[in-house]
Amino acid sequence: MTEYPLLYSFNKFQKWKIILTNKRSYIMSRVSELQSLVDDTKMEMEKFYEKGNKAAGTRARKGLQDLKKLAQDIRLEIQSKKNAE
Repeated sequence: MTEYPLLYSFNKFQKWKIILTNKRSYIMSRVSELQSLVDDTKMEMEKFYEKGNKAAGTRARKGLQDLKKLAQDIRLEIQSKKNAE
């Protein structure tokens, strides 16, 4: 299970507010990372298919492999959270 760092120690309500904020920013960072990979891979695929740039094809394949790995990591996080509840 992923640990979310707690930077402050306040009363119970404030502590939960910080934890929830950290979880939201962690989730949004994963979404941003996924979106960035998709955008970069799309750009490389366009260069490969439309302009015939062979090096872009290599970068596109690498981007797709990175997407696969990130998706698997996120999938495992979701599964572990689901099983923990």
